[in-house]
Amino acid sequence: MSIASMSNSLPIVQAKKKAKRLKSFLKPRLPEISLGECLNIISRLENERDWNSYLAKLQQAASTREHGDKAENYIKKTILPLIASIAAKHKMNVILDPAKIENCEATDLQPNRKRISMRIEPIQPHGGTYCEPFLDASMTSLRFGCDWTNVKLNFIFPKEAFSVVAKLISGNKICNDAEPQITRFETLQEKQYMLTLNTSGVSDTVDHGLNIQTDQTMLKVLQKGFDRFFVRYCRVINAYMALRGRWGNKKLVTNLENSIWKLNCDDPTYMAVSNYFYSTTIAGLVFHGVLGSAGPYILGEDGSIEIGVCSIIYLENEDNETPKGYYIAKYGDSWQTSIYLKGFNESDINTLTAEFGIPRGRFPEKETSFYQTSAFDALCDWTVKNPLYAKRVGRDEGRYLPDWYEKVVARKFTQDTKTTKQDFLNAIEKEPYLIDQGIRCSFHIDQKKSAEENKAVFHSQRESFARFGYKEFILCCEWLHGCNQRKTINSSFSSYKLKHMVEAWARKSGKGNQYVSNGAFIAAAIHMGFDWKPDFDSPNVRFNISGKSPAITALKETVII
Repeated sequence: MSIASMSNSLPIVQAKKKAKRLKSFLKPRLPEISLGECLNIISRLENERDWNSYLAKLQQAASTREHGDKAENYIKKTILPLIASIAAKHKMNVILDPAKIENCEATDLQPNRKRISMRIEPIQPHGGTYCEPFLDASMTSLRFGCDWTNVKLNFIFPKEAFSVVAKLISGNKICNDAEPQITRFETLQEKQYMLTLNTSGVSDTVDHGLNIQTDQTMLKVLQKGFDRFFVRYCRVINAYMALRGRWGNKKLVTNLENSIWKLNCDDPTYMAVSNYFYSTTIAGLVFHGVLGSAGPYILGEDGSIEIGVCSIIYLENEDNETPKGYYIAKYGDSWQTSIYLKGFNESDINTLTAEFGIPRGRFPEKETSFYQTSAFDALCDWTVKNPLYAKRVGRDEGRYLPDWYEKVVARKFTQDTKTTKQDFLNAIEKEPYLIDQGIRCSFHIDQKKSAEENKAVFHSQRESFARFGYKEFILCCEWLHGCNQRKTINSSFSSYKLKHMVEAWARKSGKGNQYVSNGAFIAAAIHMGFDWKPDFDSPNVRFNISGKSPAITALKETVII
């Protein structure tokens, strides 16, 4: 809503009409009274200092209403259809009334939150399981759950199955910080038990400077979150339905136990290792670098926050929940504080910044200095010992540091593989017609020159390439370390297109505007062990490089010049 439209909102128009009527009433007695003075009188009757302060209050109210309307519209037109489509894919039904979107309890920082409750159950009704989460949205955040962190899944068991419920709740396969619950109730004089399990909800906040309507990454994160929720819930439902009426079947009870375990721990066994890659103590507070499903994050004594999106702020206004002092906060927002830096001074802040690359105040994410810190060095060392874990997390990129895995791979390559000038020369020898422009072909032959002259030019080009192409060769080798081989030659990517990808990657990685020749890329690919096939009468070459390679997919949204 523009300033002009806010100035014409109904409360403001009504206030101006009151001032005009007041002026008309007072004019016979006070001929010189102005409309501005009448506006000030109306404002003081509303306990405001003057018209300017009252107008600002009315405009703020108009803006809040508009944000609330936008949040409600986003729920109706984007999120609810998304949930319904994912639920239908898993044969689940979402029951709600879109007309019952309510205002949440307002705060100074989020006055425009909207909430809608729903019931989720299998499409084929059997009365055995359901959950009743809510969807809570503002212009900067969205949350799906039964509380701040979890969705409560309810399963009904008859009286004769109480031993099964007792076994489930007393076992060691309920993996969640929130305790499960058993509720006894009666229906039609029959005793039944409801087992309530907890699984993670879905939530996210927008990128800095965006809102829920403009942050497309947020929508992708939410879609993955909802899909993961329904996959886990349906896995338990299937095991539960197989057990119903066969409560004494030990194998089916074990299957249900295992599905409950996977509600919150469905990662493969190799991910059971500790995901702490770095620890340090500053001013008596312990901080850990941890690799989570969304990438690296910092863990303190009272909270955690993803690296790449957090910064250090200072809060002056003290209250019961947020004492005065330094905090690590998401986007540097005072309403998204995560870790209280109790007792920190300027020196401690500088140390924390040096250890984890966490800057101060609001800042663009891309300026993170995490990759130049001791924590990142430790992450690189940790991934060497836990490559499968790191690769599984890295394949989904990251919510806030999407290139963290690419950076780790690049660091590992430069440490493990020291290419030499001799490697470059050996690669050139494997393709005797290779020059800086690519494979020598008819394009490079000057028809006005004799064969001997053209041959002399070719040898000169080879010598020049061997002398000056090594630097470009190293850059290409570094990028190619993120490429996978396939069984056949990939005709979709020519060496010329791939060399432009290396240049784009160099710009994206902060290496500046680097020029890479077609020949340098071909030499690097040969050195790295890729199969190659020259195009007919062309300087370009095709390789068995997979189009799904991390180095290529990481550039899918990057402009290739």
